[in-house]
Amino acid sequence: MAGSIGSLTSWSLAIGLVSLTAALYFELIDAIVPEPYLDEVFHVGQAQAYLRGRWDIWDPKLTTPPGLYFASWALLKPQIALGLRHGPTDASALRFTNFVGSVLLAWLVRSLLLLGVEVYEWKCDGKHVSNVRCKRCPNWSDWELIHTTINVYLFPPLFFFYGLYYTDVLSALSVLYAYRCYLAKQHTRLVFVGVLSLLFRQTNIFWVSVFLGGLEISRRIPIGRPDIEFPSQPTFYDIIEGTCQHASAYDPLISQACFEDYVKTAISYAVHVLNNLNLLRTAWLLSPYLLILSTFAEFVCWNGGVVLGDKENHVASIHLTQMIYIWPYFAFFSWPLLYLQYLPRYLSPNAGPLSYPTNHPRRVIVFATMVVMLVVVRYNTVVHPFTLADNRHYTFYAFRILLRHPSIKYLAVLVYVECAWTTLAALGGLPTARQATHPEPSPKKRKLPEKEAFPPSPQLDSSPMKRSKSQESTLPNSQSTASSLTMTEPPQLYAMPPPHSPPKKKRKHVPGHRASFVLIWLFATALSIITTPLVEPRYLIVPWLIWRLHMASPRPEKGQEPTKRPGTTRNKVFETLKAVLYERHDHRLWLETMWFLTINLATGYIFLYWGFEWPQEPGKVQRFMW
Repeated sequence: MAGSIGSLTSWSLAIGLVSLTAALYFELIDAIVPEPYLDEVFHVGQAQAYLRGRWDIWDPKLTTPPGLYFASWALLKPQIALGLRHGPTDASALRFTNFVGSVLLAWLVRSLLLLGVEVYEWKCDGKHVSNVRCKRCPNWSDWELIHTTINVYLFPPLFFFYGLYYTDVLSALSVLYAYRCYLAKQHTRLVFVGVLSLLFRQTNIFWVSVFLGGLEISRRIPIGRPDIEFPSQPTFYDIIEGTCQHASAYDPLISQACFEDYVKTAISYAVHVLNNLNLLRTAWLLSPYLLILSTFAEFVCWNGGVVLGDKENHVASIHLTQMIYIWPYFAFFSWPLLYLQYLPRYLSPNAGPLSYPTNHPRRVIVFATMVVMLVVVRYNTVVHPFTLADNRHYTFYAFRILLRHPSIKYLAVLVYVECAWTTLAALGGLPTARQATHPEPSPKKRKLPEKEAFPPSPQLDSSPMKRSKSQESTLPNSQSTASSLTMTEPPQLYAMPPPHSPPKKKRKHVPGHRASFVLIWLFATALSIITTPLVEPRYLIVPWLIWRLHMASPRPEKGQEPTKRPGTTRNKVFETLKAVLYERHDHRLWLETMWFLTINLATGYIFLYWGFEWPQEPGKVQRFMW
């Protein structure tokens, strides 16, 4: 009880800290920029019309639905009715809506980090056994979870709008809350929140319907077992044959997957869905997401398009380079979480907890990826007129650099490829010494019937006669460890074997996500941005939030720390670094905090105090912003 009270107190202090930070930022903006700025002019005017009861007025320059104005009405109208607020509502009063949303966002991030998110399913006597739940970060301390909440809250493109009257804060809040409803299996609430999120931004449909629906499908499909459903190095034919025969999908851990495994995973899931398609059961399973999708389709038919107003400047088009720009975006903001992948090898020996997966794409894959990116950059680089006409945004200066010389945008492909691999590899986490040899823990050894005996395993082919899995269990520990899989070998699929009876206890889970999650996340991201000609950092807030919340802790769990090596000078230095920078508190969180604070302070200071004028608009202060 004392520990729970202490944890609750710590979380309360963290929420209070972020609320105080947002309040100070809010007061600064309110004092220095009291009048609506830039797009706030349209948003404030529309909200004021609703507060006056003029529901028939709509500004044709507004492109997003009126969810933000409904939220302000629900928050401010009771205060006006009770006499707590007098006179017309100004920009300051309306900006208070996003301040409240920022506090709720901190609470929601905390809830998502604490909520069990992985549900595994497998076959048991012909039946599906499920509901094996785990924590997202089982080896994190309370303080690390609190620290992560604060860092997500400080994400610069999101933090900047806590004090302005824009739709981004409540849009991200609604998507994350829909995600929480999905994880908690609150389907009725999910439909309500999902439809509500569409009132803040139309592209949220891809997150509350496609993304969550994809996760629901992948959760329902059982994952294949190693060396039974699929061989150790499966070909595409093996994937199709194994999926059809055993009704299980090929879905390796990200930390064990190479580029081909993502393609194999997509094929395996597609084959499984087509081979086991039941229209009624599928419709019932996806009914919440189909209901949200049908609501959005009705809106599009009624509106004659996705965008509400200013349609001439927001014409949908194919903009594939958006999926290339996301990688330097992620790497720029999250380098404190990624830099360990570039440490010299002597600082990250294979048995140490600082070891990152070494499954860097093969040269042929890197070359093919670069060729595809070069073709996309050559034929599908879209520069919206607004981008180069407005020097008040970061994208203006980024494109000025890319377009300074024709060769720069092609040379940047090298950066895009490296950032892409680093970002995706970070989702796999840092394997511990035990994970490096046994990527997923298996349950206690038990004697299997002969009909379910394991076939010969290629991992222990150190003698003319191949050993079976039953023989492997009798090997000495040293011999078994020496012959087990290493990170440099071809990736394999590891999953929990099916028990003969439903488990009485929850199985232990290794932090990490599977290839299917990456595919679903990338698919939803692509749908939400590739039709947008404008390149805006704000459009990638939700993809970053999903990516950041799914990063597992790199620290080993208690009892799984690698055995200390003999006390050489090199190992003593490594152990000291590990103790100071790694085991006590994930030092990357402190680097991330300082990095975000630096960006927020710099951007906020320039916005508030470095105003400038345009020659064509003398006397009007222009301010730099995201």
